[in-house]
Amino acid sequence: MTDAEFRQAVLDLFPKLKVLAMARTKNGAFAEDIVQDVMVKVWSSPGQILEAVERLEVTLEKYLKRMVVNRFYDVIRRENRLVHDDDFADQLEEVVPSDPTRRNLLLRDLARHLANIGDDCRGLLVERAAGIKQQELADRRAISQSAVNKRIAKCLKELHESCGGSLHDA
Repeated sequence: MTDAEFRQAVLDLFPKLKVLAMARTKNGAFAEDIVQDVMVKVWSSPGQILEAVERLEVTLEKYLKRMVVNRFYDVIRRENRLVHDDDFADQLEEVVPSDPTRRNLLLRDLARHLANIGDDCRGLLVERAAGIKQQELADRRAISQSAVNKRIAKCLKELHESCGGSLHDA
C-alpha cells in the first residue's frame, strides 16, 4: 500500500471512527479530540501502523477502531472526564454520510438489524434516538432510570451482536 493509498484509506475511515468515539463519549467535542489524537498518531507513523496491522493480521479499520477505544479509555483514566452532551443526536447526524446512496445503505442495514433485536429493544432505542431523556423513558415504563440504562445497554449489545460488530460498509 502506497503512502497516498494509506492516507486515503485512513481519511475514508474518519466518519466511522468519529461515530465510534461519539458512541463512547456521548460528547461531540470530546469525540473529536479523541479521533484527532488518533489521526495525529496515525499520520506521524504510517509505517508502524501498517506493520502492526500486518503483524496482528487485522484490517486497518479494526486496528484504528481499537486505537480510538484505547485512546478513550486512556483519557478517561487520566482525566476522569466523561460529560454527556445533550446535542449528541444532532452531532451524530452530522457524521453520518451525506451521500444519499451511502446513507440509504446504512439506514437499510440498521433497520434490518433493528428488526432482529425485538420490539421492546427496538422501541426503547428508537425513543432514545428521538431525543427522549432517560428519566422520561423510566417514567413511561414505571421503572428506575438505572433500569432504563441497563435495558439500553442490553439492547445496544444485542444490536451490536446482530450487526456482527459493524454495519454495512457503504
